[in-house]
Amino acid sequence: VGTYIKTGNHVHVQGRVSLSSLGSVSGPVRLTGLPFNSKALSNNFGVMVVGRSAGLNVTAGDSVYGDLRSNSDYVNLILKDTTVGSSNLQDTEFTDDGDISFSMDYISN
Repeated sequence: VGTYIKTGNHVHVQGRVSLSSLGSVSGPVRLTGLPFNSKALSNNFGVMVVGRSAGLNVTAGDSVYGDLRSNSDYVNLILKDTTVGSSNLQDTEFTDDGDISFSMDYISN
């Protein structure tokens, strides 16, 4: 579930993803279906803040955030590992009862 507010080309989104089953998910995890594409500019990045997470198969102390690139309507979920660094969150790190709450601001077309 989620909501958004658009003022001019500024978009604020917030929401929650709460799973009851992973189904046939495989590979890197991304959130799709943003209401507007991000503006197609070089060096145009948006960062999704994940304020709460549960049911993730990650090490204590690790965190998750979202990465929105130029001209995109999806966000790649990134795992910030305290020992290895950042990498795409993989299907094996999201569980059947995974749950995240997020918010993000970005510039649209």
